[in-house]
Amino acid sequence: MTKANGEAATGVQVAILQVSPWPQYFTLTTDDRGRFEARARDAGQYIVGAGLIAQTIKEWQLRLYYPGVQSRDQAKPIDLGMGEQRTDVNFTLPADWTQ
Repeated sequence: MTKANGEAATGVQVAILQVSPWPQYFTLTTDDRGRFEARARDAGQYIVGAGLIAQTIKEWQLRLYYPGVQSRDQAKPIDLGMGEQRTDVNFTLPADWTQ
């Protein structure tokens, strides 16, 4: 995950929501390179985003779903097989993103 200026988005809480059964989810935090990794999860479809599990009103207003959209209806679900690793789930936070 990157910031609008191209830097790594570090320390950002990422929510990963399982499409079915809804609304099971878990959260991760991006590392110093803006990366996040989820292990030992069930195969299925997931929606990924930042600011989805809002702590503040500002975060809620800035929620962002993969691939960089603000509406869950526009989010692109990620299909994962058991033990599958994905490295292409990347999106850029808007310039006014605050943590």
